[in-house]
Amino acid sequence: MTNTIIPVTTKLIYLGVELDNTKQHELITDHKFGFKVTVVFNENRLWPDKHEVFNNCHEVHFMYGANCGYDGDGPRVAFESNIHSTGGTRALNQIDSITIELATENAENW
Repeated sequence: MTNTIIPVTTKLIYLGVELDNTKQHELITDHKFGFKVTVVFNENRLWPDKHEVFNNCHEVHFMYGANCGYDGDGPRVAFESNIHSTGGTRALNQIDSITIELATENAENW
């Protein structure tokens, strides 16, 4: 079986620099408070809000699942938080942009 990378238009901004959105990125930090990740969804979103913030993430995986077969919505972005002991994914075809910056505090909510 041949896997095809589905092109995405999502902008990925990491610490003020726009990264190549045609490649997989594993962004990991050991910063005390992790990353603050702001997601801006497009009109295809399944989420009610246009923006979503993930606090205290220690790992962000862009184009997660890009090397395996897809079901439905194509490649995803995955978030993991050691502080909040949780994680999740969102479909890239529903996202306009992802902005990753260093968190400045231990947020109450993920």
